[in-house]
Amino acid sequence: AYHPKAAALCSLTVTAATPSRKAFLACPDHSPAAGRSLTPARGAPASSPALISAVQDLYEFICSGPLVERIGYTRERIAESIDRWLWCGSQVSRLFRIDELRLTDAEKSRIYHFYIPVFLWCEDQVADHRSKYNDGDEIPPLVIGVSAPQGSGKTTLVFALDYLFRVSGR
Repeated sequence: AYHPKAAALCSLTVTAATPSRKAFLACPDHSPAAGRSLTPARGAPASSPALISAVQDLYEFICSGPLVERIGYTRERIAESIDRWLWCGSQVSRLFRIDELRLTDAEKSRIYHFYIPVFLWCEDQVADHRSKYNDGDEIPPLVIGVSAPQGSGKTTLVFALDYLFRVSGR
């Protein structure tokens, strides 16, 4: 499950390893055992829906995310790729069967401050990895690891990432 404080403290790094490359996302302990509940938004009491009334509002919300700088995105890069963010948000909403136009604050944060930034970072890692090889070369696998405490939403994140990679044709 997404927790804003956990996302703010996540570290994104890429480590070269032979014969493959590895990328790691490490997050601190914000598990229930540490005194902080990371109950998924579906299990949380429903808050009033955060109606996304305009792309500009969503753009500002995305730019305020705790992972934006860590994944190497600027306000300009987000603006240039806003269609990608919107598409990903729509796909993740469908995956979890939630109304993308009536997201709760927790759902909106989880999707636009956690799942999509991590997905875009992973896409960048894959593109960077592939760019190091010539056409026709056998490209070794890229391993991306997620390091976070039990109960922090790793399985759900991987489920969302897998889905986004599949629907984007990767």
